[in-house]
Amino acid sequence: MRTKNLISGVLTLAMCLFLSNCTDEISTLQILHANINCSDLQQSLDFYEALGFLRGTETYLDVPAEEAVGLGMPPYQILASPMMHLDGYVIDLIQWIEPYDPSPPYALMNHLGFSRISLKTTNLDEDLTTLQALGVEFFSEPVTIDRPVQGSRLVCFKDPDGTLIELIELGDAVSGAPNLSGTYITGALRTNVNCNDLERSRSFYEMIGFENRGEVEEIGPPELAAAMGLPSYHVRASTLALPNGHTLNLTKWEEPYDAGAPYALLNHIGIPRVAISTAYLDGDVSILKGQGVEFYSEPIRPQGPFGVFRFVCFEDPDGTVIELVGLF
Repeated sequence: MRTKNLISGVLTLAMCLFLSNCTDEISTLQILHANINCSDLQQSLDFYEALGFLRGTETYLDVPAEEAVGLGMPPYQILASPMMHLDGYVIDLIQWIEPYDPSPPYALMNHLGFSRISLKTTNLDEDLTTLQALGVEFFSEPVTIDRPVQGSRLVCFKDPDGTLIELIELGDAVSGAPNLSGTYITGALRTNVNCNDLERSRSFYEMIGFENRGEVEEIGPPELAAAMGLPSYHVRASTLALPNGHTLNLTKWEEPYDAGAPYALLNHIGIPRVAISTAYLDGDVSILKGQGVEFYSEPIRPQGPFGVFRFVCFEDPDGTVIELVGLF
């Protein structure tokens, strides 16, 4: 049922906005979901359910070559399940059966690519108590930060496979009732992507429909760096937004800098890609091809329950994979 509701909501949004879009303009709508690869689907389902995500339908997929090329992969077999939070934010949990890459995710959040997910809560202290009782280990005690709202507080931890998670209580948050999991987590704060050249990557994301909402530069104090698992840090970051949904935080780590490339293939444990919905997939592909973007394939319609959609993948300037998803 939750999977059907997710599909219905995206279809309605795409249909409404498709009718008013011109084919000579990018029609990207919002960040649709983040793909998180795991080693044990049931273990990860339990973990993210404890964070307030609602389980979707679990699906086994045996994907042939003609569809797998859309992800730049050979034929593959996976177990997958989307999970949705209260604000509509979706993670798509995937356990790769074949080919399987057991390599751990990025150890630190300064690695190029999608290094972490950011969640928000209205009661950080209660959530720490709840999650610690479940065995979650935090990098530090909560620390106060002045972003995105003055007086916010932050902690960081990892999922069962080591994927980094950032939990923030906004300074203006008003605590309410807990969600069904017993935490006060209300959904996503933002999507995070690290880049090698902030100006180059910002121009790229603007080309695919994002609007620049501002840039900040921050040199973190020792206690905040420790909370993020780092000895110190110096970053420059831009907040980028699509017409709907949460924002994208584009970050250049000046110090410490990690020049390692993002995951080479999409079966690596961690966050290998995010999906962006569009009201007119073919139109966006045509526009982006004209701007020199190279796609893994032509748009592909997948098998299974999400066959009402089509998708296509490409890379940002650093090799981070973006998936465009559309009905049309």
